[in-house]
Amino acid sequence: MHLKRLQFRPREQGVALITALLILSICVTASAYIIQQEHLSIRRSSNIINGNKAYLYTLGAEKLAMIVLHEDFNDDPDIDQPNEQWRTPVAFEVEESSGFVAGNVTTMQGKFNINNLVNNSGAQDAVAVERFRRLLGFFNIDPEYTNAVIDWIDPDINSSGYTGAEDDFYVGLEQPYHTPNRKIISISELRLIRGLGESPYLNLLLEHLTALPTAETSININFMTPAVKAAIEDGAYVPDVFLQNQDPTATTAQNTQTTTNTQNTATQAGTTTTTVETPFYETVADYESQNGLSSGSGSNYNNTRLSVTSQYFLVQAEAEVGRGRARLKSVIERSTDGKMRVIRRSQGNL
Repeated sequence: MHLKRLQFRPREQGVALITALLILSICVTASAYIIQQEHLSIRRSSNIINGNKAYLYTLGAEKLAMIVLHEDFNDDPDIDQPNEQWRTPVAFEVEESSGFVAGNVTTMQGKFNINNLVNNSGAQDAVAVERFRRLLGFFNIDPEYTNAVIDWIDPDINSSGYTGAEDDFYVGLEQPYHTPNRKIISISELRLIRGLGESPYLNLLLEHLTALPTAETSININFMTPAVKAAIEDGAYVPDVFLQNQDPTATTAQNTQTTTNTQNTATQAGTTTTTVETPFYETVADYESQNGLSSGSGSNYNNTRLSVTSQYFLVQAEAEVGRGRARLKSVIERSTDGKMRVIRRSQGNL
């Protein structure tokens, strides 16, 4: 018996070739996709690793700041002023010059602590209230809305005067919410408070405010912002002094300030910035004598809770490793006995 040889017609041979080429193209495409996804996965993993490294470097900058602040306390616990070492921004190269870490420290007590409005017993603080009313006036906000801020903080549910606001006001809004009746955590909360959130000049006011975790804190006169200084010294309403050449819609400095410009940091890494000597006061009495200030009857000036020391500091750190980048803002408390602790951290706005 003879086996019959199979023969393919030319048309069938063409179909087989096209089928083979189609299968080959699918395999090549699938392989290319798999390789591309593998590369993306490797890059993604590398970015995550470098991002984590960068964050750890910012934590290292935070720790370095705490060490410097502790040493400063040991050197001279009686004064904090602009020419001390902790005020000098620093930048270092890391990862064999493929990255950098930079940071700076500022005191949070050159601004007005909004939580001072209500003392630790839950009652209004008369001196803080008067200073805040002056600050509102400087920025074209009705000082009477101080009552609304007090209601936001104090523990009771009773409105303070006709400009106050408790739950009965806020739950009636189109998007209702409750008053927290506790200390303000972030000054951005003021955007929610009656009479302040709608002001076009609120951003400018916020540059002179801070929210410390406790009330009855002092203002360090060596770091006072211009508006805080004016509110403390005489309280006279000075229209437009703090509004000239200002954009009322600009974002606050606290929310937008970064620790350093990346390009400048890269060139400055491994060096420290030399600070210019700034005049400062060694005591509150020196401040008063040099500025002709005195407390007493008929005077708008009051030296309550003024000092030349600080207990709360803001550490801002930035790090970059490869494509990974991290930013960190930390609030550091230095107690009266020099002990250091981190009370708040944020990779965004505080």
